Amino acid sequence: MKKENLDVKNLNEVIKLANNIFKIAYFLILIIAIYAITLILEKWGVLDFILIIFKILTPLFIGLVVAWLLNPAVVYLHKQKINRTLSTVIVYFVFLLSFYLLISFFIPVFSEQINEFVLIVPVIVDSLLEWVDRLFITFGSANNANIEQIKLGIIETIQQMGLDFTTNLPTLTVNFVASFISGLGILFLGLMIGFFLLFDFEKAKKVIVRIIPRKNKADTMLILHGINTTLKHFVQGILLTSILIFVVCTLLFSIMGLKAPLLFGLVCGITNIIPIVGPYIGGIPPVIVGFVQGPAIGLLILIAILIIQSVESAFIQPLIMSKTMKLHPVSIIVGLLIFGYFFGIIGLMIATPIVSIIKLLFQFFNDKFNIFDFNKEKR
Repeated sequence: MKKENLDVKNLNEVIKLANNIFKIAYFLILIIAIYAITLILEKWGVLDFILIIFKILTPLFIGLVVAWLLNPAVVYLHKQKINRTLSTVIVYFVFLLSFYLLISFFIPVFSEQINEFVLIVPVIVDSLLEWVDRLFITFGSANNANIEQIKLGIIETIQQMGLDFTTNLPTLTVNFVASFISGLGILFLGLMIGFFLLFDFEKAKKVIVRIIPRKNKADTMLILHGINTTLKHFVQGILLTSILIFVVCTLLFSIMGLKAPLLFGLVCGITNIIPIVGPYIGGIPPVIVGFVQGPAIGLLILIAILIIQSVESAFIQPLIMSKTMKLHPVSIIVGLLIFGYFFGIIGLMIATPIVSIIKLLFQFFNDKFNIFDFNKEKR
């Protein structure tokens, strides 16, 4: 009897070890697949072609995203016995009114705070130069030629960055205004397209369903439903957390006396879209400006950002990434590295949902065709 118990125990340990090996193999396969697909697309020039098409069709993509996001609200009103056309008009009117109120409030405030930030750039440069000088005096000997050369190189770099910013400011301003106006035109076209798409959004879905061959209809609908659910949860979660981070950071920065608190709160909110590393990237500028204003303000800003990001990383992000996206942190980090390398900041923002979709497709085809005979865990 004891021998049988011992055999069962050993067998369970072997099975557990095999499951862990399969998990590691699964992540490796997923990572290799993502990298291989991206590399192939780049070598064939497909990525450049996609980017060109995306730029040309940007208004259409904006319209599709807006219609996709607002469609649940229209469907809800339609279920309340309100005509689909009227429901679309009501939802779009509320959306545009909210958008207009936000823009009309934030643009003057942002303009003022950007000017305030520009005025303190020389102070930031001087403070950085003093800090570098004190650092080398403390940890290095001025008689050492190599250390002195490194010090001069860093100082020249900082000075050049400050000079470039000041010299190129008029050009940067003109380019920003031109890009902003162009962006408004594209956004306006996108909103118009979204408005007309929203009228027949449900009909368009039915047309797509009819086009799918009967034998593939069930599988295709299952995949599309999974992708739609994944993207919806991601967008909802990211929007909620980014807005929360923006509001909390702006309020704390204002209370602590940081200059341009709304601007730096927005930076923290936007960079929060990038999982894991984004929040800390967004926290660097306010910390630097805080220490320039004074050690006490800088320390308070640093502590506030660490607490906010720790709470967000420990509770909110896992809730989104683990439960809604069902992604392991390793998959997220590798996805960020690959897509960040090929697409830059945009790649970092879209990496997580794309990795999640790739995982969903991989799981679907593996379950259907038994490509890899994993010992699946119960969900």
